[in-house]
Amino acid sequence: MRSTVWVHELALTEQLAELDDEYDTLEYGDKTAAQIDAEVTAEARRLAAHPHVPTEPTDTPS
Repeated sequence: MRSTVWVHELALTEQLAELDDEYDTLEYGDKTAAQIDAEVTAEARRLAAHPHVPTEPTDTPS
């Protein structure tokens, strides 16, 4: 169960991870740092507008 929760949470931030990768390849890509910054800001706002908070515990203590 725990791995499923982590995978789901990772899916929520997948776009941010992809944008982070774009910073790493900035000199080879066709976007400027400012363009990536704007995309990061837009994605962060999207996530903040729709927070994912489980209504029930997703993991039991061991």
